[in-house]
Amino acid sequence: MDANIAIAQARGLRRVAADLDRVWDDYLKGNRTPAADKDAEFPAEEFLGSMLAAPVVRALAAELALKAVAIKTTGTYKRGHDLLKLFDALDQETQSAIEQQREGVIERVVHGSVRSILAKHKDDFTASRYVGEMPPGSKPTFAYGLDLDIALQDLIAVFEELPSASRRARSVPG
Repeated sequence: MDANIAIAQARGLRRVAADLDRVWDDYLKGNRTPAADKDAEFPAEEFLGSMLAAPVVRALAAELALKAVAIKTTGTYKRGHDLLKLFDALDQETQSAIEQQREGVIERVVHGSVRSILAKHKDDFTASRYVGEMPPGSKPTFAYGLDLDIALQDLIAVFEELPSASRRARSVPG
């Protein structure tokens, strides 16, 4: 995996998630109402699809950004989808650089460190992909992703500032 390609993919997926969020935002603001009518301007499928796809796309973007940072700093990356495990696999200096980037964000918008945000969303990629298979009565663990989007923005910014250790990477199991 090439770090520059992975971060470019993360940036692109972040933009796609933002586009998907706009559908949800329009609904929350009352600008659009999902309609059951297939001929409606805003069919229910678009609303539901956007609501379910955004967390998957944003979590995949965060995963790719974390792997890109790992590749750029060490030449290797940990495999898997768990965002917290991917963050914890980074060296302490890189984790500190990411957390320092986070210090510039206004706390009233998003609370917590990047690590705490990644912990909250650690399983979003898997949980949101299989939301239809959840046991009756359970609720999805993913949420509207403003905090994850800001953490993703921080990861991308830190990637741009890091010196490159290796252009080619190999994955580390588990």
